[in-house]
Amino acid sequence: MAETGEVKQGQHILVIWSGITPPKKIEEIVIQLNSSVGSTGVVAVENEERLKLSSHPESSFDVVLSGMMLPSFLVHSLDILAEIARILKPSGKVTLAEPAGTSGDLRPPEKLVSALKLSGFVDIFSGYLDSDTLLDEEDLRKPDPASLKSDCGTNKAGKKKACKNCTCGLAEELDQGKKPEKETLTSSCGSCYLGDAFRCASCPYLGMPPFKPGEKVALTSRQLKGDVY
Repeated sequence: MAETGEVKQGQHILVIWSGITPPKKIEEIVIQLNSSVGSTGVVAVENEERLKLSSHPESSFDVVLSGMMLPSFLVHSLDILAEIARILKPSGKVTLAEPAGTSGDLRPPEKLVSALKLSGFVDIFSGYLDSDTLLDEEDLRKPDPASLKSDCGTNKAGKKKACKNCTCGLAEELDQGKKPEKETLTSSCGSCYLGDAFRCASCPYLGMPPFKPGEKVALTSRQLKGDVY
């Protein structure tokens, strides 16, 4: 996260994360920020859905960093922006990142600027964030070509074969024309095949006759018809 370089000793920092941010990524950012603020500083982490529930006092933080951690991005609602403005110190700084667009929940930068002004922010700078600045050294490292090598090819008999995790389409090509494997049904609790007396209330086999374990359940045409009076 590029903005950690602007954090100073003794500051109180809030990091807001969302969505599918990996815990390891959050931990790495916290360690990096702690080294910047030192023993006299504070680094707090909040999920965007629980930000208002955390009830931080007014003017608690010198810096707020929100939506800065890939691969997830946060679209900041007016409620979130207003809460950030409340807990940010008068001379504090907030850095936001969110995807820009004109469809769905996305919005162009000028709309975000408007939302920030409505929430009470001033001295707003808007620009498109270079995603490369959000990547650390490990993210930018080129993969080993050997790890990308496909095992698809031919076997000793000269026939085409697909690797275990084939993504090139060869596996699908070889599967065409093959007979589909016989579908079997298995019991999750181990007793469904014995009949209704052994089945739970949510069992998908309720009302069906007993069957052998692994046997495909099939009803006769007579069983499919209702009773005739």
